[in-house]
Amino acid sequence: MKKNTLVFTLILFAFFTGGCKLVDKLTQFTIPYKTSFTVTPVSVIGLPIDTDFPTPEITTNAEQTFSSNKTAANLIEKVLLKKLELTITSPADKKFDFLSGAKVFLTAEGLSEIEVASISDIDDATVGNKIALTPTTKDLKDYLKKDKFTIKVRTTTDKTVTSDIDIDINASFFVDAKILGI
Repeated sequence: MKKNTLVFTLILFAFFTGGCKLVDKLTQFTIPYKTSFTVTPVSVIGLPIDTDFPTPEITTNAEQTFSSNKTAANLIEKVLLKKLELTITSPADKKFDFLSGAKVFLTAEGLSEIEVASISDIDDATVGNKIALTPTTKDLKDYLKKDKFTIKVRTTTDKTVTSDIDIDINASFFVDAKILGI
């Protein structure tokens, strides 16, 4: 009898431990966003120079996105930036060797600007046309619940830029929510 009780207890423990992980997976999802900006020519004496490049507003479609993931804005527990990459799209042969660093910020109506990712000490010898920034661990749920937000990139340029450089921003946000109140 004691052996049966022990086996039953172990089965229940395994079910509930695995069940919690299953519920977690059902309540977590990722939202990708993509936008772009253009670095304009910089020819000044006294480099490095910091320059801000805001992107067009990004419509979040928050209610639709949350609904398609079986949740709602009021059930969002946290949102974290998981990945942010910058990729030069034009000119095709351009590398990020003109930057020594970059910071990325989010802004939204009624909310303060917040730094969400950065990169520093970019190595001119090894950098290519794509760089991955290191995300912060700040909770961004208030920004992604808004109808729109703006990404702003602050670059630190350490070389003269003689022509426009088009750059794509690819961001991925991890959302942890309650689904149907679970």
